[in-house]
Parts: sequence; C-alpha cells; structure tokens
Amino acid sequence: MMGWFLSGISAYLRLLFKTRLIGIPATLSASVAGSFSFGNPLGYTDLLTLFILYIGVFMAHLSVDSFDDYFDFKKDLARLKAGASDADLELLYILSRGSISARPLLAVGVSTMVLGLLAGAYLSILRGPLVLVLALLGSMVILVYTGLLNRHGYLAEPLLVLKGLLVFMGSQLVAYGSIYPGTIPLGILFGLVSATVAYTHHTTHMPVDRSLDRITLPMLFERVGGPYVGYVLMIAMIYAVLLSLALSGILPIFSLAVLLAILIHMDIARRTWGKRYEIFSGYVIRTAIACRIVDVGLASILVITGFLNTGLA
Repeated sequence: MMGWFLSGISAYLRLLFKTRLIGIPATLSASVAGSFSFGNPLGYTDLLTLFILYIGVFMAHLSVDSFDDYFDFKKDLARLKAGASDADLELLYILSRGSISARPLLAVGVSTMVLGLLAGAYLSILRGPLVLVLALLGSMVILVYTGLLNRHGYLAEPLLVLKGLLVFMGSQLVAYGSIYPGTIPLGILFGLVSATVAYTHHTTHMPVDRSLDRITLPMLFERVGGPYVGYVLMIAMIYAVLLSLALSGILPIFSLAVLLAILIHMDIARRTWGKRYEIFSGYVIRTAIACRIVDVGLASILVITGFLNTGLA
C-alpha cells in the first residue's frame, strides 16, 4: 500500500514538472521582485532568510497546483480538460497510463501547504505577525481558488491577481521589514500577468465549463463578443500598468525592455480576433512565454538594480 502511494506521489511530481513548470517562475518572480523592490535586500536581511522566503513561496505554488489537480482528478475533470486543449497533451498521456490517483495529490497539496505555512511562521518571528497573516491569506486564496472555483467556476483571474499581490507584499515585508504602498501596483502587475495565462487556459476549457454550468471569465466575455475581447483587455491592462510604472519612476526606465513581449501578445490577439474559443488551444504556451518575458524579465531587472543599490527609491 505504501509503495503504491509513494509511486503515485512520484508520478505526480513528474507530471508537475512536465506540465506546470512554466507557471512556477511566475510566482517566484513576484517574490523576487518584492524582495528586491527597494534596493539590495542584503542591507536589511540575510541570505538564509531570503532562501526560506523563496522556498516558502515555492511550496505555496506547488500546493496551488496540487490542490487544483486533486479536485480535477477526484471529479475526473482532468481527462476532460486535457482532451479540450493541445497544451495538455502531456497530461493526457500521463492520465492514459493510469499511474495517478487523487490521494497522492491531496498528500502533496497538504504537505506543501504546511511547509509553506511553517516558513511563514518562522519568518513572522523575524518580521512580525503580519507575515503569518499574509501567509494564511495566501492559503485561503489557494483553497478558494482550487476548491470553490473548481466546483462552480466563478472568476479565478481576480484571485490570481490577489495572489500575485500577496506574494509581492509578503516578500517585500520579509526583505525590508515594511510594505511600501507606492509599489502595490507593481504587485498587481505580476498578478495580472499570471491571470492572463490562466485566462487563455480557461478559454480552451470552455466546453467543459459550459457542460458543468460553471461561470468563468472567458464565458462572460463570450456574451459580449467572444473570449478574444477579454484577451485583448487583459494584455492591454498589463502594458498600461507597465508603462505607467516605468514612466512614473516606480520601475527603472529600462524595464521597458520587456515590452518586446507585446509583439507576441499582439500577434496572438490578431490571430484570435473574431475567432471562437477553439483557436486559443494553440496559443496557451505562446501566451505563457510572452508573460514570462514580462514577469521574469522585470524580476531580473530588479535584482540587477537591487545589487547596484539603485532600487526603486
């Protein structure tokens, strides 16, 4: 029994890193950006604290994916979703082998969430109880996002924006001992980037969501023209916030280098404009790559400026 259970966890971890790897940098980028948003954090904390912070954030991200897959597998939705999207072909292949069940996913989800909360508890000793409060809020977001939204749909994208903001603020608090309200739009930007990838993915799952009477953002936009309308609005928000942050001095002006990603997003918008949801299946990965250029690029720029001790101040 134990051997079967461990085999299931091992199979899931292989699945996780094959199908979810592109999402992990998004969450870590928000954390790195928050911890380098006001210059070199090593003037305020130490490497061990930053390491524990990033491990905690990484564990929290794994718990999101694990709980999300747990509820999907429990209701046999994973197979339906994988069959609806070319982006999930690897998932469909692994499912066909029958090597994964719901219980190992639950074990991974619970254990990674506990590890994330333990990291938050330790960091709260160093930086105060607000760190633990933010970690608990993040756990609530995880459970609402993966549980309630999995069952009823509703609007997952706003919760992803909130998740990005919480990760950014919590990381800033751990690194500097304070949260700077003027940088909150930067945290929202990281959340918007993650939400845009999720929106594209959710668009490919529209037939599954419709059959289950679930309400998702792409389905709402279908009522006012089509899911492509929502896609254009979301990428417009990303670049509007990015431009305003750079021009206002909150971000270094050379952060505009990540605007190169807009070429990919605009090409996808052009190819999907006026089309039905099916066409988005071929653009999930391209959207994610463009979004990683934005968030990983911004985080990298902030690390460079941080070590140069220029920061955002």
